[in-house]
Amino acid sequence: FGCGPLLVSKYPIKLKDIANHSIAVPGMLTTANLLLSIFAPDAINKTAVLFSDIEKEVIAENYDAGLLIHEGRFTYREKGLHKIADMGELWEQRTHFPLPLGCIVIKKSLPENLKREVNEAIAQSVRFAFENPEASATFVKQHAQELSDEVVRDHIRLYVNAYSENLGEPGKQAIKLLLSEGFKQGLMNEVVPVFTGEKLNVVTQ
Repeated sequence: FGCGPLLVSKYPIKLKDIANHSIAVPGMLTTANLLLSIFAPDAINKTAVLFSDIEKEVIAENYDAGLLIHEGRFTYREKGLHKIADMGELWEQRTHFPLPLGCIVIKKSLPENLKREVNEAIAQSVRFAFENPEASATFVKQHAQELSDEVVRDHIRLYVNAYSENLGEPGKQAIKLLLSEGFKQGLMNEVVPVFTGEKLNVVTQ
């Protein structure tokens, strides 16, 4: 919740008018672009740009608007950019479910006991991180776009949460909805999400 990609611009633009403008997106086959396709289907003047360059490309007026992910959602105002729309807010208003962003994949052919061990190791890691937020601070700062401690903390709180450890029914339903929307928009093959406990298997039709 509250973690969706942000569509921003250097000069104020309304979402209903975005089809008339050029947009930098962080990849055509991304959740961010899928959401933009759902909520602004007429916006087709899109170019894939490295996610960490989108802010500066919009500031330089190489694109009219940009779809920001990661730390950009915390810093765009400081750079003088305007929010056109928050894709996460739009998703939550439409579905009342959290927005699935990112996943960890393991090869299906690996032994079941190994998959369970990896799953539990990841869950333990998430629990440890919740309990010891400073333990990973140095590592995170080495790979962060923005070095502000506050931005780093806010970023982690958004993207690592209770759903990271356990999807639960809301998390499962959110994934099903997102995959269904991806198929409807013609951005992906039809897929069937099959859950085994908290694990997700995806079967392509």
